[in-house]
Amino acid sequence: MNSEEKGYQRRTIELLQEIAKWVRFEGIQTARQVLNDFFKKDSEKLAYQYSDGRGSSEIAKIAGVSDFAVRSYWKKWSAMGLVVPSDKFKGRYEHLFSLDDFGIELPSPKEKEE
Repeated sequence: MNSEEKGYQRRTIELLQEIAKWVRFEGIQTARQVLNDFFKKDSEKLAYQYSDGRGSSEIAKIAGVSDFAVRSYWKKWSAMGLVVPSDKFKGRYEHLFSLDDFGIELPSPKEKEE
């Protein structure tokens, strides 16, 4: 590769890094807005935050809702791309974002986590 090609490659990488920075920034702003608009109930916030591979029964106790409600949340959130199936635990889900990272205030768990 000659020096002209190396310079072109270096400039291309610099531009891609700049684009990635702005796309990431925009994505964060959009995610914050979606999360703020989407999670209105304290129980939903808690259920989402604790969806980290835990079972739905454990999350239900922490969020103060039924096991069925947690599984319903997972189904809805999965369709929206807010959770993904856990790689470690079959039938469980994990959140993509921590609500803390977006400045979304979390209520106290209904039941202390073990």
